[in-house]
Amino acid sequence: MPFAASVLSLGTATILGGYGFGNGSSEAFGYSFGFYLIPQIVVCAAFWLRLPSFAASTETRPRSASENHADKAEYQAPTVQVDANEHPECREGAGALAPKGVPEAPRPNLFARYWRGEFPLATSYWGVNFLVNLAVVSLISALTEVFSLEGGFEPNSLFWFLVLLWLGLLVLLMWQVVGLWRSARRHAQRQRQANKTTFWAGAARVAAVLGVLQTAGTFIKSGAPQIGELYKIAFEGDPDIPPSELKLLAGGTELSIFGGIKYGLSNDVERLLKVAPAVTTIHLTSSGGRIAEAGKLLKLIRSRALDTYVPNECSSACTLVFAAGSRRSLLEGAKLGFHGPSFPGLGDAELRHLTEEWAHLYREAGLRSEFVNKALAVSPKTVWYPSASELLEANAVTAVVTGDGFALSGHEVVPSLAAIEREMRAANRLIDALHTTYPDAARQIYTTTRQGILAAKPEAKLREDVNDLLTKAIVANLARADDDTLAQYAALMSDQYTALNAKDPALCFQYAALGASVQVTSAFPQELITVETILNERVLRSARDRPPMQPEESEAAWASIFQSMTSDEVEVFSLEPSSVAPERHAKYCQVTIAIFKSISHLETRQAAMLMREIFLDR
Repeated sequence: MPFAASVLSLGTATILGGYGFGNGSSEAFGYSFGFYLIPQIVVCAAFWLRLPSFAASTETRPRSASENHADKAEYQAPTVQVDANEHPECREGAGALAPKGVPEAPRPNLFARYWRGEFPLATSYWGVNFLVNLAVVSLISALTEVFSLEGGFEPNSLFWFLVLLWLGLLVLLMWQVVGLWRSARRHAQRQRQANKTTFWAGAARVAAVLGVLQTAGTFIKSGAPQIGELYKIAFEGDPDIPPSELKLLAGGTELSIFGGIKYGLSNDVERLLKVAPAVTTIHLTSSGGRIAEAGKLLKLIRSRALDTYVPNECSSACTLVFAAGSRRSLLEGAKLGFHGPSFPGLGDAELRHLTEEWAHLYREAGLRSEFVNKALAVSPKTVWYPSASELLEANAVTAVVTGDGFALSGHEVVPSLAAIEREMRAANRLIDALHTTYPDAARQIYTTTRQGILAAKPEAKLREDVNDLLTKAIVANLARADDDTLAQYAALMSDQYTALNAKDPALCFQYAALGASVQVTSAFPQELITVETILNERVLRSARDRPPMQPEESEAAWASIFQSMTSDEVEVFSLEPSSVAPERHAKYCQVTIAIFKSISHLETRQAAMLMREIFLDR
């Protein structure tokens, strides 16, 4: 029977261990039972090895006359020894031995009897311990399902659940170990009195010590880190994650979420959406946060069929919220960052289970499986930023946009003028040059930017306002630039008109006649835009009052230009722009190109003199 019980217990424990490893949310239980198998395997193997000697010792053989005589003597004076621990009914004063009329003493309950070690060793080890462990594993497995990603995340409840769970396990472990130890001690005493081996008692004690060490290791590895992290989330405001700010934009049609994704954020967003039902788009600027809270936001956004938009960076758990959008827009230059999930104290199997839940939500949003697998395989210690083309191909974003149609966002609070100044001077060399030469004009740009942020202007409109102010400052200072810059500007304008005339003669004419009031920058090749930016910076940095022009020098320089032109070209150039017929727009543009090219070939001082005259006449 002991051997059969050992085999049965070993097989059952193996099944439970396999179940534990297969259930991603119960990795610790599988590990516990896998570790619990070690002493059982040792005991089972040892018992198996002892079977031959046991059988040999009980094998029948002829008995001698002296042995038969001794047996008779023993029979004539029998001595019956009853273990009162295993048969409490035979204790003195109990049952039939008790005097009549005296009530039988109450028997202690099962828990008290086990605690005192009154059960036989086999019952304590194979019966009570194993069945109690089975009940505990079943209970905890059921409870942990309540706290899956799909079930939400309540850190206060989960913290107290884990604290009480580990306290309960500590009390239970103490009860099990003390009871088993006492039962083993009683068993060893009886075996020694009977001059028999105490192997099983020793094996049970070894198993008890291993169980204590294994439980302590599990607590240090999993329990303590999880309880510590949950305490910070529930009672310290989750200090490792930055705070978040919610802000309505664009007249209440857009909502910005800036900062970390902490517990409770989804409730705040839901309350705000109830008072602002016109919201159609969620702006996301976040380095991430709690996965379970991101899951709640995902459900909320998906239930309302809202769009999502990233103006700056959205990483880690934030990408899960972004994936909920019906339309997912990414600003040019903005980033999405991906990596696998993490939480202190989680084992490999639990992380695999959490990763599978996260991947399932991505796939439900329409992201390609290959992309999802690659994204979640990234270590939590790093971040993978896919390119815009990779994001579009994987359907992680539905569009990469310029920001037109979206309010400006990506700021935790409305920045101060000093902060705007630092940011804009660092990002734009033209603004830095303007601030150096004309700080008052630069401050007008900073003030306009801050007012636009306060008014939640669309980013494209705010950028347009800033560019208008910057262009006016450049145009106002063209004639005050140094000679070298103006001579090079003549060559630049010749190249710009050539590019425009080749693309659209009418547009070239408008630019030549109306100048900076016509927006033609998008029609220029990138190399010309770069050259113009460099020269405009030089204009702003070198701008200062210049000595007046001498009329004689100006007339002589223009005479040399006109001598190289035909009479027809001179006639076209002398016309007022409003009197130039459409069929002559291309000719007017060609003459303009020739003039600026001729100016660029003059001596530097003369070229600068003519360019100043042109700019002053505009």
